[in-house]
Amino acid sequence: MDNIQFPLPVLYQNGKRSLVPLEGVEPLAIVFGKFAVLDEAPQKMLLSSARRYCQKQKFKTYRISLGKKVFWKSLICFSDQLDDFNKTAELVGFKPIVFDAPYWYEQKDKLYGFGVSGKWQVRSCALDDNPLFKVRPVISLP
Repeated sequence: MDNIQFPLPVLYQNGKRSLVPLEGVEPLAIVFGKFAVLDEAPQKMLLSSARRYCQKQKFKTYRISLGKKVFWKSLICFSDQLDDFNKTAELVGFKPIVFDAPYWYEQKDKLYGFGVSGKWQVRSCALDDNPLFKVRPVISLP
């Protein structure tokens, strides 16, 4: 990984942020504004499983959640930011954000799914239908 520079800062397990790879330390998340975005869960999940998955992720005393609408909207509404995120994800070995794939997100204590399609698009879904959506844990940084 010589001479690699990330488009966005990476948060490492030791708490340090860097635009270059750190030797001997695993990346934890990609920093985007006031958020740190962990790698995508290995498979799509039901809502209950997605919430448990996020709660099991640990980093210091931070609350890790499905991410709020404000985070997701700011990331996907600007293609250059999404491109930078996906380039950084590729360089650290994370999965990129996939277009037209449904992800879970939180808003005012309600949960929703959305599809990334170049512009903000909320997909209405009945939770009774047990939809399987992608999960991307997010840390709100101070």
